[in-house]
Amino acid sequence: MPTKGDNTKQLIKDTAKHLFSNKGYASVTMKDICDACNLSRGGLYRHYSSTKEIMLEILTDDKEEMKKLLECSFQKKVPAVQLFDGFLNMIRADIQNGANRFYFVIHEFAFVESEQNEYMENRFNSAVQMLSMLLNYGKRTLEFKEFETNAIATHIAFFRDSIVTSSISLHLSNDLIDQQLKLIKDMVIRNESE
Repeated sequence: MPTKGDNTKQLIKDTAKHLFSNKGYASVTMKDICDACNLSRGGLYRHYSSTKEIMLEILTDDKEEMKKLLECSFQKKVPAVQLFDGFLNMIRADIQNGANRFYFVIHEFAFVESEQNEYMENRFNSAVQMLSMLLNYGKRTLEFKEFETNAIATHIAFFRDSIVTSSISLHLSNDLIDQQLKLIKDMVIRNESE
């Protein structure tokens, strides 16, 4: 059961993510977060020393949550096609519901906090690793085609980052999004005749 401190930390992270998405990473101050959370400076600094520390925890939580979800789905033997469809629908939702702004913030964070390049590279490699786990799972269940897993996982990770980030400044019609997601799906999912 979450403690009061856990709940406060989650409030801080949720609020900071919202502020980062709306104002940009570099424009958000600890004071902004204090004000938005209705916390004293001491209340905020009890949990976090900087916006960088908050951002790193948001990114780490996101990665760990995704990995747990994937592993749980494998244990429950959820069909790989269903998991992959869910992943593609997540990309669509990120484009359509404004989550794309946070993807831009992640890039801004990497630029502003250049000493975090190794962390960001590890985060990307972790995304490729999770996609590889899903792709290998689908290959074992014979739902997916045969392909070089790491190459396809890397391509999909770049695709996701690119299309979601680009959707901030480009108008992507539903037809275009459908077309691009279908290309990814066709690259991976085995046809009935195969």
